[in-house]
Amino acid sequence: MRTANILYIFILTVSLLFLSNCARRDTTDDNLFGIALLDYEPNDTVSAALEVSAQSLIAGFMNDKGNVGDMDYYKVTFPQHDVSYKIGLTGVPGVDTTLQVFGTNGRQLFITDEGGIGESEKVWDYYPTGEFVYICVKAKTSYNEKIPYYLTFTPKGDNSIEEIEPNNSEETALSLSENERKKGLIFPKNDVDYYRLNFVSQHSFVFSINVEPLSNIDVFFTLYDKTNNIIKLINNNAAGITEQIKYLDSGKGSYYIRIGGSPDRTDKRDPAYSVSVSVHPDTDLRGNTLFYEQEFNDTPDMATDIWERVNITGMLFPDNDEDWYRFDVLKETNTVNISLSDIRGLDTVIEIYDNRDTLLYTVDNNGSDGHENISITNIPVGRYFMRLYAKKGSSMINYSLFCNIN
Repeated sequence: MRTANILYIFILTVSLLFLSNCARRDTTDDNLFGIALLDYEPNDTVSAALEVSAQSLIAGFMNDKGNVGDMDYYKVTFPQHDVSYKIGLTGVPGVDTTLQVFGTNGRQLFITDEGGIGESEKVWDYYPTGEFVYICVKAKTSYNEKIPYYLTFTPKGDNSIEEIEPNNSEETALSLSENERKKGLIFPKNDVDYYRLNFVSQHSFVFSINVEPLSNIDVFFTLYDKTNNIIKLINNNAAGITEQIKYLDSGKGSYYIRIGGSPDRTDKRDPAYSVSVSVHPDTDLRGNTLFYEQEFNDTPDMATDIWERVNITGMLFPDNDEDWYRFDVLKETNTVNISLSDIRGLDTVIEIYDNRDTLLYTVDNNGSDGHENISITNIPVGRYFMRLYAKKGSSMINYSLFCNIN
């Protein structure tokens, strides 16, 4: 009997100790995997932000704050330098969340909001430029004190993006030089990225701009020539297609690129793109000099010079593009031969003007896909201009313009 009483007292004592520990334990101190939460309230303001490391798993709850959505602020430090991070916020059932990132000065860098209850949030690639950032996890609607959220930082190493946010204005545009290629992201929604063409070469050259999607994203870009106040929108309006404009003259203007796009939400890859400036060669494989139209040449004042005998490669792109050329007749007895070939999909027109802007000749003979030719003899000595355009549409197929003036 005495042994039974001792055993009963022992079991009762152990039970009371267990229940006591359980009573003192707050279940909100642990996440579902037994890892301590880093969301200690109150942390609803920048001044009350919790200091954490990007090497930590951050977990917290969207607490009930009445009519005001809960906000959890973190001051995140980055132990690894020269590395970009993928930031992920898991979805919380019943809660519509947003993820906001602020710089060291408190200025908002960007916000991501998938706009749905229970939706996760992603920052595909963030390259920290300071020792820390402030991150705010916010509940737009409702709360959930049973299922926590998780905020993770994954270093990306060599897969990082050269684009550094914010770069959504001319003032914050990133520098891009000839024969340089950079990777960027269309992130968050409605993101635009600015690049400023900053050429190293002291000599003029002809180049193209290429924006290539690296996932199933519909990219497009606007090219600004700030010197001549010219704007061109380059948009084929199709996902996965490289956008391009060719035969630009580095010496004719100062250029900015504004890149946007529409990501495919079903594509699990980063909504990434590459932007590059490619210099066109001066000669072909045989050493023959190559000549290009030298955009922008959309007006007589910006016309491309042609001389005695030359074959020029050009392109009527994008829509409403027109190419102007300028030539001089120096002899009273003369012949001017002009031939336009390799045109496909367009009905082109050639117009010849004198120096007083008087229309002298119009060549429009062969309809779509046809060649245009004109031969003029013994026109007065002087300066002349040629206007080349398509009646409708545009084409990314090169044309060949042959001119012989003697």
